[in-house]
Amino acid sequence: MRSLRQKLADLSSTGAGLRRDPVRTTTGSRPAIPAMDRRLAADGPAPDHEAENDMDRRLAADGPAPDHEAESDMDRRLAADGPAQDDEAESDMDRRLAADGPAPGRRDPRGAAATSKPSLEELRARIAALVGHRDPPRPRPDPSAGELPFFVERTASGPLYVRRVRAAPAGRVGRAPLVAARDADPVTLGLLALDPALSTCDPRRALYLDTETTGLAGGTGTVAFLVGLAFFDEAHQTFVLEQLLLRRLGEEAPILELLERRLADASMIVTYNGKSFDVPLLRTRFVMNRMKRPAEPPHLDLLHVARRVHRHRLTTCTLSSIESEVLGRERVGDISGMDIVEAYAHFLRTGDDGALHGVVTHNEHDVLAMVALLGLYGEPFGTLDPVEGDIGTGLRRPSPASAAPESEPPVRQPAPSGLEVDFDTGVRRASTPRLDADFDTGVRRAVTVGLDVDFDTGVRPTANRPCGLGAGLAAADLAGVARTLQRAGALSRAGALAGEAVRAGGGVLARRVSADIHRARGDTAAALREYEAILVEVSDPEVRLVLAKLYEHRERAFERALAVLEGGTTETDEATTRRRARLERKVASASSRRPAKARRPAKP
Repeated sequence: MRSLRQKLADLSSTGAGLRRDPVRTTTGSRPAIPAMDRRLAADGPAPDHEAENDMDRRLAADGPAPDHEAESDMDRRLAADGPAQDDEAESDMDRRLAADGPAPGRRDPRGAAATSKPSLEELRARIAALVGHRDPPRPRPDPSAGELPFFVERTASGPLYVRRVRAAPAGRVGRAPLVAARDADPVTLGLLALDPALSTCDPRRALYLDTETTGLAGGTGTVAFLVGLAFFDEAHQTFVLEQLLLRRLGEEAPILELLERRLADASMIVTYNGKSFDVPLLRTRFVMNRMKRPAEPPHLDLLHVARRVHRHRLTTCTLSSIESEVLGRERVGDISGMDIVEAYAHFLRTGDDGALHGVVTHNEHDVLAMVALLGLYGEPFGTLDPVEGDIGTGLRRPSPASAAPESEPPVRQPAPSGLEVDFDTGVRRASTPRLDADFDTGVRRAVTVGLDVDFDTGVRPTANRPCGLGAGLAAADLAGVARTLQRAGALSRAGALAGEAVRAGGGVLARRVSADIHRARGDTAAALREYEAILVEVSDPEVRLVLAKLYEHRERAFERALAVLEGGTTETDEATTRRRARLERKVASASSRRPAKARRPAKP
């Protein structure tokens, strides 16, 4: 085979001959054949179309043309060296790798069976060898062996990490004693919660519940890793705080089993925003662990009660704000809710139980604050006689045997506890000393009734507010309680509390609630007094509208209704125009029906 350079030189000389031969044509004959074609025709029959040029003829003379993959000189040289390798060895690097042997995990070029893939442990070993070290496996965290105040109980479903603490008999949250929750009035709680089912529950068997979770979104991916419970122990006459910790994900069964037993023994559930978050989340956890959902007793959500009672005074009703503004306790160094999730995630990664100290304390404060709030909201207002008590209002009414004759005015009868009850207002006042609990010792001793409690000594010092519900509430909160009782239909109790709120300095808010309650009870005269007193202090269009209606329809004082209407109301202009026209017609009609004074005949 001649060299490629010689063939190119021959091709150049042929091209020069082509340029020297002109193209000749004759009339009536076919076109002249170029010089190149004549030479090819002289040499013999023309080859196929692929060898029409001189290069193809010379290559054809040397031998059969190689295949298309060896048309270039490099391909021919590779073809002369030997058969080409397969596709995976086309490059020089692949050929060298092929000479060393098949790569791990690759198919053998010669069709050999592929080696098995490395396992996960082998890959980890290779990575560890590359890094140069390998961390020893971390042991699972054990909350009972570290600084956390938990101990482990072995159950059939796995280990249960639990903490139990008994509250002191004199324990309190701020100004509110815990023991007051033991004697809470279920009727009052049912009225404030607008749930009649709670009125038959026993507060001594209430189960207080609060959870700390891995997120706030809820759903199947959110887990309650710390469940805080509290209940009253009849044997020791004190409250017990019980906290259940999830050491690692997947060990929820012992926690849920204990929670199921506590729910079976409870007469009611007490939570703070538990109806929207805690209880639905726990229901989901029972389902995710393939456990039957336990029966749930009536549920008291204190968040709903707090909003009804304190919405006029507080801008937010979070449990920490209620604890600060109502109970009088400020938390110092408390962990924020957004950091609780990160703290537990850090505990799961590292086993550092110190990250959960703040979470455990936060949960304890939440549970005990609910106990104190139940005692505050559940204080009985007035004295309730088990036989002669009015279940609708909770106020004592005289028994038929001691009732005065109908011709005589009602006489206030002293209550058996040494209290006198004002049946007009339902307010207790001091008449004789009675026994009250000393929160330090749990022993009942004589104190004066009708005074607030000094929770440091257990003695009631001077005060101007009746005992019972509202003794630890501000005047605006008393108005909120009265408004809630009005919604529940307990108008007698609501009127008494509204009057107390007015006397305690509740201002326009308390007067408005009192006036609305008097109006609902049908006491128009009392309602008019309160509404008129409100207009003296503030200019309220809504109150003017109510007064115009009362003057027109109850008092038939059309001129006064017109005068009030001129000050402006909350009605639309069209409605105000119609009301004004109607009042003017009524004034004109009343004036025309007014009889003229009869003239007396002169004496003779």
